[in-house]
Amino acid sequence: MTSTTHVQEKMRLSLYHALRIVFPSGFDPNMLIKPHRWGNPQYVGEIDSTPVWWNGWSANLSEINRHYRTIYIDQVENILPEAVRRQVFGEEFADAIQNVHLFVVMHVGGFALRVYP
Repeated sequence: MTSTTHVQEKMRLSLYHALRIVFPSGFDPNMLIKPHRWGNPQYVGEIDSTPVWWNGWSANLSEINRHYRTIYIDQVENILPEAVRRQVFGEEFADAIQNVHLFVVMHVGGFALRVYP
């Protein structure tokens, strides 16, 4: 899959603006935003024992507060077989992307239910 520069820049800006909303002052999101390529088959699936790679941006929020995790935004080529897609994404999301060749997804690696100072 080739990610267009235009889409990648829109994704980076979306992540930047999301971080500015959640953390309105105190740091520059650009210091945390890094490009990444993600291919963990447990989360993105695999075809013929080869992981499907997601390309995008991430920001490791634990650099702000150790209780926070990473937020990701990825461009995904919808090439998984239907059964794998349902296993990885669940029924509702698999149905939503059924006829979509490429999609962008933003997800959080986890979050603290209670944050201590």
